[in-house]
Amino acid sequence: MDRKVKPTLYAEAAIPHFWRLEFDPAPILVVYDLQRGRYAERTTALAGGTHPAM
Repeated sequence: MDRKVKPTLYAEAAIPHFWRLEFDPAPILVVYDLQRGRYAERTTALAGGTHPAM
C-alpha cells in the first residue's frame, strides 16, 4: 500500500513530499519529493546517519 497506492494518490493530489518509514530489517526513513507529477527519492535516513539518494 505505502509503496504503490499511496504515492500515486498523493502525487495526483499534488502533495509535495512523501515519507515512508520501514522497520525491517532496521528502521529506515525514505523521503521523496514530487517532481513532474511523480515522486523521486531524495534521502534515505538510517539509524546511523543520512545517505543521499542516488
